[in-house]
Amino acid sequence: MGSAFWKFKDAMIVLAINLVAGFVVADLFIKSGLSRMGLSSLEAGTIGGMFLAVVAFTTVYLWGVRKYSISWKVIGIFNAKKIIQHKKMILLYTFGALIVSLLLLFAMYSIIGVSPNSRSNAVDDTYLFAILLAVFSSVIVSPIYEEVLYRGFIYPTLRNRFGVKKAIVFSALIFSLVHLPSIDILPVNFVNGLVFAILYERTNSIYVPMVAHALFNLSLMTLVYLVS
Repeated sequence: MGSAFWKFKDAMIVLAINLVAGFVVADLFIKSGLSRMGLSSLEAGTIGGMFLAVVAFTTVYLWGVRKYSISWKVIGIFNAKKIIQHKKMILLYTFGALIVSLLLLFAMYSIIGVSPNSRSNAVDDTYLFAILLAVFSSVIVSPIYEEVLYRGFIYPTLRNRFGVKKAIVFSALIFSLVHLPSIDILPVNFVNGLVFAILYERTNSIYVPMVAHALFNLSLMTLVYLVS
């Protein structure tokens, strides 16, 4: 993987904007406002997620692609054939992350006594529309924009400044913290952040961690639905 064309400052500006968009605009205004209008938490969350996807792509474009006149290929959006080339790696890493995550969730719920967040309970709904909405949000929207933002744009600048190992850890820490206040999945997202960053580092393609991200979310949602 080559060095990022954009600067560390650009990545921090983009991160700050996305944090404000997530914790302030999406959580305090969009989601709460839509809930007051009668939409379910899942519906409001999905719309909020689509808003965050727009913000992520817009900021990456403005502070990366346009500012430095680079192609989206630099961020890893190229050669989707790498998904097939690295299919065994994707399945292996995803399965490993799923096993570790299930153990962490068991510890959080049964040993520590943390309560599941509303997103975890969302897949308990038996309505087909709710299930499809949850799949669309968690398996399509989130993996696409989160991988472009956190692995494709933020991670390379951390790598330039701190080296590969520290960058993987720091990017995973950022990825877990942006999912607050969902305390129960905080360690799960940290593990996923490590796995997705390693996959991006090893393949230099954003599609690989994107597919792993989608497979992980789909697998975890399916397990939660089956045992609920």
